[in-house]
Amino acid sequence: MGQRKRFALYATMALALFAASVPALGLSDYFFYNRTGQDASAESHLDSILTGLEYIGAHPFGGGNANIGPRASMEVSNALIVETTYLAFAAEYGIPAALCFLGFLFTALRLAWRNKSSLGYAAVGVLIGVGLMMTVLLMHDDRRLVCWVWFPIGLVVQSSISRGIPSIAALPETLKGTA
Repeated sequence: MGQRKRFALYATMALALFAASVPALGLSDYFFYNRTGQDASAESHLDSILTGLEYIGAHPFGGGNANIGPRASMEVSNALIVETTYLAFAAEYGIPAALCFLGFLFTALRLAWRNKSSLGYAAVGVLIGVGLMMTVLLMHDDRRLVCWVWFPIGLVVQSSISRGIPSIAALPETLKGTA
C-alpha cells in the first residue's frame, strides 16, 4: 500500500516502547531465566511438543479428537494435550489432513497477497497473525474465533474469483480442458 516508511516507524516505536516497559512489567526475571535455561515453564512446553511429535509419529493418520485436546481431557484422564494447533491438528486428524490445512493457509495467503486492496491487506494481516498464534496456542477448538478469522479470508477468495485473478479464474478452464 506504499506505507513502508510509516510501518517501519510504527514498528520501531512499538519495539522501543516494549523495551522501555520491560522493567515496569517485571519481565526482567522472565527474560533472565529464559535466556539461562532455568525457566521450568519452557521445559514443560518443550516436553508437550516432543510428546505430540512422538504421538504423530506413532499415529500418522490421527488418533481422533476424542483422545486429544482440552475437551477430551474432561472425559478421558490420559488425553493428550499438545500446546500448538498444528501438532494438535495432525495428532487428531492425521498428517495428510494437517498438510491439507497448511496448503489451504498458504493458498489463502497467496490469494490475499495478490488481491491488491484494503480487504486483501487486512486478510494477509489476519492470516499471518492467526498463523503465528497457532504455533504457540491451541486455537482450533475455539469456535468463537472462526467468524472473525475466516470471514475476511472468504471475502478475499470470493473477491479474487469475481475479479478474475489468474490463479483462481484459470482453474475451471483447466478442469474443463481435461474432462
